[in-house]
Amino acid sequence: MVEILYSQTRDKLQPGQTFRNARLFSGVELGVAKVCLDGEWPKIAAAYEAAGVEVVRVDPLVVTAPAYELPAHEASAVVIPDDWRGLPWNTPDEGGASLRALGTAIRGAPVVSKADAAEAIEGELAKREPAPE
Repeated sequence: MVEILYSQTRDKLQPGQTFRNARLFSGVELGVAKVCLDGEWPKIAAAYEAAGVEVVRVDPLVVTAPAYELPAHEASAVVIPDDWRGLPWNTPDEGGASLRALGTAIRGAPVVSKADAAEAIEGELAKREPAPE
């Protein structure tokens, strides 16, 4: 009996299972008796169910939770160093400022990339510029 785990990692691979990267799914494999899905993969599930193969989810079903909200903040109170473009993305091991933390503090929500952080910081700097007379 062939049993395949479709996932993005091998973390939940059990003895006797064959691992397949779910992102690379190209079609139903012959001779498969059971498919285990780690994640939401509706195309994989539909393809194997149509072929009469048992499909089970091995990840806990996602429960919708309220979105995380940062406490109220005032972006204008955040200190933006002159050399902010040279900050590392993540906080260094020895501590200190990071582009990620600065962008998040200004936006009031997590930033997901250096470009996202730069956009938030540049937007705030533009707001702080005195209005032309």
